[in-house]
Amino acid sequence: MFKGGWQISVTDTRLLRSLCPLGSGFLAESSLHIDIYAAANIQGTSCYELVQVQTHKSTIMDSKYKDVLKNGPVADLMVWDCPKIYIRSLEYTVMIKVIMEDNKLLEDAPGASTNALLFPSCIRCRATSMHMYDNASVTSISVPEEGWDRLGWCRVERCPKLDTVFTVPRYSKYIFGFLETFWASQLLSARYIWDMPVEPHSFTLNFLHLDHCPMLVHVLPLCLGYWTGLRGLETLEIVYCGDLTEVFPLSAELQEQDKINEFPKLRRIHLHELPVLQRICGRRIFAPKLETMKIRGCWSLRRLPAVGDNTKPPKVDCEKEWWDNLEWDGLEENHHPSLYEPSHSLYYKKAQLPRGTVLRW
Repeated sequence: MFKGGWQISVTDTRLLRSLCPLGSGFLAESSLHIDIYAAANIQGTSCYELVQVQTHKSTIMDSKYKDVLKNGPVADLMVWDCPKIYIRSLEYTVMIKVIMEDNKLLEDAPGASTNALLFPSCIRCRATSMHMYDNASVTSISVPEEGWDRLGWCRVERCPKLDTVFTVPRYSKYIFGFLETFWASQLLSARYIWDMPVEPHSFTLNFLHLDHCPMLVHVLPLCLGYWTGLRGLETLEIVYCGDLTEVFPLSAELQEQDKINEFPKLRRIHLHELPVLQRICGRRIFAPKLETMKIRGCWSLRRLPAVGDNTKPPKVDCEKEWWDNLEWDGLEENHHPSLYEPSHSLYYKKAQLPRGTVLRW
């Protein structure tokens, strides 16, 4: 123990079970942050330093997109920084470092994948933030039926074998009740963030960022007999996810209803180089507080969110060709080009087109 709280380092998540008898003590009233990384990335960051800085900077991309980005860092494509780490209490902060060897298998639960990451309930139910990075062995993070009770901030990046970030029990209801910030970056094999349908009110998601996840199919599938919307989402930023077809796909029942899906707090949208993206969430969405949209390279996306009555027109920074081909429902549905403020400023610098680029005429 030192100034700022506790720091606990382990090389195997099974060792964390020894902390369970202490859970009602120093863990109960603490902000608990979990850092998961490979042994080669030990940096000696203290719990006190973590609480003071509370941010993680973007890094230079080194993946299948490096030809596209060789003239600048990933951060040049991002519009908003990652929000600060969720800290419940500055006085009592616990930092758990899980230091993994690349070939170390962490899951020993019967019938579970040997590459799934599982935390004991005494840790999972008290964790308020988690950062996993540069891990070459984990393929998913297991989620029990009771979910991650207090997790408010989660960042996952540079994990090349991660197929699904969170494997979720079927139709769980209360899996991430406090999650406000989720940031995923450079997950080259990830197909899903959450793999199973959930009810929208299971989330309080405020900030969602994804970049360079080329195999990602969807983020969060939603199921419900009625629609309550992702009511807390304010910022949506997705960059270079070439296989993404829909961000929040709806169940067949909701698709058939063809209702307007409401995002009452959504203010900012940035979508960049998502060539097969067709929808954000269903055919029609309503974002009454929408302020800004920045859209580039999303040629399959044909619709904007409808906007609120008597609100300031949202600014839409996009290609003119894309804007001219949008579909509209009309003024009576608050979905008409006159209700937006488009701009078509030049975006790309003159440069040799990357290999495999599709020319559009």
